[in-house]
Amino acid sequence: KYRIDLLSRSGAVVATISSPRPRRAVNAAMRAAVTAEELGLLEGAGAEEMVDASESRRVVRSAPFSDSLPALQSLLVSKSDAVLWIVDAIAPGDSVWTAIGLRPDASIVGALRVPTSLGLPHAIDRDRVVVSHTDESGLVRLRTYPMRTRN
Repeated sequence: KYRIDLLSRSGAVVATISSPRPRRAVNAAMRAAVTAEELGLLEGAGAEEMVDASESRRVVRSAPFSDSLPALQSLLVSKSDAVLWIVDAIAPGDSVWTAIGLRPDASIVGALRVPTSLGLPHAIDRDRVVVSHTDESGLVRLRTYPMRTRN
């Protein structure tokens, strides 16, 4: 589980947000996705010539791997309405990312479910989400999408 303390300017705890759910376990598909991505970087266009390609591949495949994801990906604050957006950990190979918005009194404002194909969360405001997307050449683009309510 995780716990987030909201502190006053003097450092006193004003509110606490906690989640009793366990951290998400890393499975074989997640590990395979990371390994494939690293091998692609190793062997892709623009990669340096390898002295021993088979040894480099072996090192990538045998690298230590965490058994669980972090409790969360990031914390983003909406400047216009002081909503704290908690972005859940995003696993390699995930097709969506999710976030929950909390007011300073810890009441829930809403939740987001966004396809990872649109990009990863960079900023969230009252009516829009800014995502970053990195293309194959390493160019990072920021895009803004309006929030839509689900009926």
